[in-house]
Amino acid sequence: MIRVIRLVACYGTITAGIPYVVLKVIWVLGIPVGMTGASHVAELLDRAHVVGNVVTIGLEVVAIALALAFTYAWGRSIPGPLVLVPIWVGTGLLAPIVLGVPTGVLLQLVVGGSPSPDPQAAGWIFAMVYGGFTAQAIFLCAAFVLYARERWGHVFERADGRADQIQVMLANGAAIPAAAYGVIHLVWTFAGDRLAGPAGFETAAQRTALFVTGVVVIGGAVGVMALVRQRRTTATLTLAWVGAATTFASGLHGINSGGVTGLIFEAGMLAGLLLGVAGLLNLAQPCLVDKRHYVK
Repeated sequence: MIRVIRLVACYGTITAGIPYVVLKVIWVLGIPVGMTGASHVAELLDRAHVVGNVVTIGLEVVAIALALAFTYAWGRSIPGPLVLVPIWVGTGLLAPIVLGVPTGVLLQLVVGGSPSPDPQAAGWIFAMVYGGFTAQAIFLCAAFVLYARERWGHVFERADGRADQIQVMLANGAAIPAAAYGVIHLVWTFAGDRLAGPAGFETAAQRTALFVTGVVVIGGAVGVMALVRQRRTTATLTLAWVGAATTFASGLHGINSGGVTGLIFEAGMLAGLLLGVAGLLNLAQPCLVDKRHYVK
């Protein structure tokens, strides 16, 4: 049964990402599929847009490679950091989408209007892209959890012993700015246009994703603080992983905003990184005291 679930998660990830990759390849070739505005058509071959499309295609290729690695035996021989870093960042990028977009779309139906932030793009693009991301996030996370439980099962056990002071110091130093960063996202949800909020978050669906990001970021600070105090449960482990990743990834995604907004995103990225390091040290601690738990 587990084998079947692995295969479904793997090929579900791949299938969910194919339409997005095809669309991006078409755009890289300069074909304006789904673009209704003349300015968008002209931008397709702009250097910045071409590079951005190529990079996002590359990210999808990484997601597909991870799905395969999580499913087949050869994936367990890959050095841990080569698997953990991309899935951690990927979790941070996808979590606000999978948790916020479905609710945001329902809210958009209530208030009216289109959930798409771009009136010059066909409505089906938003549905296809974010629907695909949501499905891909679910399948990829399922594949990763099964993989992690098999390869690093000890991290899902309750932790014993005293907290390491380095872990506590890192968590304390990152939790307050991370929580503040999360609160700022909550404020941006309702007053972003007046308080240095990021550009483009205008629809109800987008603002819902912004709100969810804030909640998840605050949860990450709480989760990591619980981990380093040896209160490891499935809930705190999930909060720490998803929250720290979202803090880092959302900050990384927004650092080019410029001005005060850019500085806020930079601070969030740094706080997320420190939360991630503190959490990683906590999860790796058994490996340092018990060779049976050694992770390559």
